[in-house]
Amino acid sequence: MKVLAVAMLCMSLSGLALADDEDNEVKVIHGSVVEVEQYNYGMDLDIKRVISIEGDMSACGLTPAEVVYEDSHGEVHDMKYMVMGYGCSNG
Repeated sequence: MKVLAVAMLCMSLSGLALADDEDNEVKVIHGSVVEVEQYNYGMDLDIKRVISIEGDMSACGLTPAEVVYEDSHGEVHDMKYMVMGYGCSNG
């Protein structure tokens, strides 16, 4: 199941990037202060374990999403990216 989640995340991240120069956002996750990163196309991601994925996948068109994951060193990361929602209908 973890492999499927990581594969879906990689597919979502592969062609879409969020390119904003916003102020750095910080969150507290599991008692640790984590800076929210913005995904950019071509980033070398070290994802060992996906903790959570949030976003409105039922939206029509591009929509923001966010993933919290642990890298191979045990550090927790929070990353924002864009994903194509599947909520568009043809009628």
